[in-house]
Amino acid sequence: MTLGLGLILTTFLKLLALLRVSEEFGIFVNLVGRVAKDMVVFTMFYFLFIAMNAFMFQIVNVKFDTEGENYPNVSHNMIMGLQTFRNSIGDIEVPTYETTSIYHVGMIWFIWFMNIFVNCIVMLNFLVAVVSDSYANVMDNRALVV
Repeated sequence: MTLGLGLILTTFLKLLALLRVSEEFGIFVNLVGRVAKDMVVFTMFYFLFIAMNAFMFQIVNVKFDTEGENYPNVSHNMIMGLQTFRNSIGDIEVPTYETTSIYHVGMIWFIWFMNIFVNCIVMLNFLVAVVSDSYANVMDNRALVV
């Protein structure tokens, strides 16, 4: 199975290299490569924010309604990570809790709001900026590509 996946990946990369012969495909292939290279730091930073929020959700003992439905046989830690990621890309689900402490409830909603605001709004706008910057760099250097 691993050999088959490796073969498919190398075949795809070779196909991309062959598509550079055409001017339009050459620019697009360079754009994809440049975006992948430029997104490394952003991706690490983004997933650090997701991990931080998932840990904070675990500390305040948040539960999400779909834990049993969408994630059968998955640990609670993994569910928190997956649900935090889903919230960060716009598939927003409201947390549930079993506490009556006004301080605890306020903390849960503050963490949830900060997760939505930072990851869903700010970070995804940074992603658009990174891709736009990569596009501008590739288009500025397109004479060198062809």
